[in-house]
Amino acid sequence: MNCMEEQHKGRFCKFPEHISFESVPDYFNSFIMQTECERIVFDLSKTKFFHLSFVGFLLHAKNSVENNNGDFELVLSNESVEILKMIGLYDHFCGKEYKPRIVISA
Repeated sequence: MNCMEEQHKGRFCKFPEHISFESVPDYFNSFIMQTECERIVFDLSKTKFFHLSFVGFLLHAKNSVENNNGDFELVLSNESVEILKMIGLYDHFCGKEYKPRIVISA
């Protein structure tokens, strides 16, 4: 996870093409420092596969940010959308109130 500060107290985190089980604890440890952000964007626009443990991380991150009255946003690849739909969590992250940016990957 490569994170950088954005204007207006936000943070933008870009994720790799493949997210393995082994990488999730590192993401969790890095994220602990960022829960106070007013806005956080997770960019999965290049992500083609993620281990199911990463979904647990996404759930934790979304809940933590929203519990601190922050905004949580996902930028999704088509593959990420399909994975979230397959496991029945697309609506949790991208419900009717929220329209994620979906990047059409080549």
